[in-house]
Amino acid sequence: MSTRRFGITIVEVLVVFLIIGILMAILLPAIQAARESARRVQCASNLRQVALAVQTYEQAQRRIPSLYNGPYGNEIAGIEAFYLHSWHALILPQLEETPLYQQLDFSKMASHVDNGPAIATRLPVYICPSATRSQELLDGIRSDIPPWPLVSPIPPSSATVSAAVTDYQATVGVVWGPRPSAQAERMVHFGAWGEPLGDFNYDTVTHWKGTRDLRFVHVQDGLSHTMLICEAAGRPDRIRTGEHWYPYNLTAEDDRYAGFEASTWALSSYYYWLLIYQYEGHSGVSVANFSETFYSFHPQGSHVAMCDGSVQFSAEDTHFTILQAQVSRDRGD
Repeated sequence: MSTRRFGITIVEVLVVFLIIGILMAILLPAIQAARESARRVQCASNLRQVALAVQTYEQAQRRIPSLYNGPYGNEIAGIEAFYLHSWHALILPQLEETPLYQQLDFSKMASHVDNGPAIATRLPVYICPSATRSQELLDGIRSDIPPWPLVSPIPPSSATVSAAVTDYQATVGVVWGPRPSAQAERMVHFGAWGEPLGDFNYDTVTHWKGTRDLRFVHVQDGLSHTMLICEAAGRPDRIRTGEHWYPYNLTAEDDRYAGFEASTWALSSYYYWLLIYQYEGHSGVSVANFSETFYSFHPQGSHVAMCDGSVQFSAEDTHFTILQAQVSRDRGD
C-alpha cells in the first residue's frame, strides 16, 4: 500500500516569496507616502499655531513681536544680534508655554548661563516632523559676547550653553537682485516684521537701532497675500538639493555663531541673513537650507504661514517674482 505525502515544493515556496516581495514593493511606497502626508499635515498645523500666536501677541501688545529682545539699550552693537532673545521667545505664552517663558530672564542675553536650562528646551511646535539633522541641541554656544570689532583668534568663552533648534523662521523681506552686492542691499523690499533702524547695511554693520515696530495694519498688500513665517528646516546642518552637504560644526570658522543659520528658537540672528534671496538662479524654495532661502523636507515644496494665520504650500518651481510679491508688505503686488 502506497503512502501519500503532503507538502510544498521549492518552486511553490519561491513563488510565495516572489508574491510577498511584489506586494511589499507595492505597499511600502504607499505606506511611506501616507506617513509623509501625516507629517506634512502636522507641519502645517505647527505653522498655523505659531502664526496665530503671533497674531494674538500683536493684538495684546499692539505690535508684531520684535526680532531682537533683551538688554541692548538704544543700539545693537556688532554681533549682539546673535545672542539676543528672538521673536519665538516672545510668543511662548500664546503657545501655552508660560512656565517656560517665565524661566527666561530678558534683562540678560538669551545665551546667558542663567537662561541655559530654558533655551535648551525642545519645543515640538517649532519642529517639522519631516526634518532631519545631526543634532537637536546645539552645544557649546558661548554665553558671553565676543569683543567687537572681532579679533582673530576669537578669545574663548568663560562658559557655554546649549540651545534647542527650530525649523521655522520669520520672512522679514526679499532682495530684488543678486547677492551679495551693495546694489542688492538697496533693493530690499521689507515684510511684516519691520525694517532695520539707523545706519545699517550688509557689509559695514557696526551699531544699529533694532527694527521698526509694526502692526498688521501696516501690511497693505493684504494679510492673506503676505508671508509671515517660512520653513527653514534641517538647520544648523547645511543641506542642498535634498542631500546633507555637511553637518554643523561649532568650531568651524564660519559656524562660530549659533545664530549664523538662524537655527535656534531662543536666539536671534543677523537681520540680513533672514532675507530671501534668489539662490543660484533658482526660486529660493527647497534648493538649499542655508540662510536666505526657504527649505523643507516635504516633496515638491515648502510650507509658509501668511499674516492672516493661513498656511499655504509654496511649490519648489514657484517663480521668484511671485515670492517677491508674497514676502513684501506694501508694494501693491
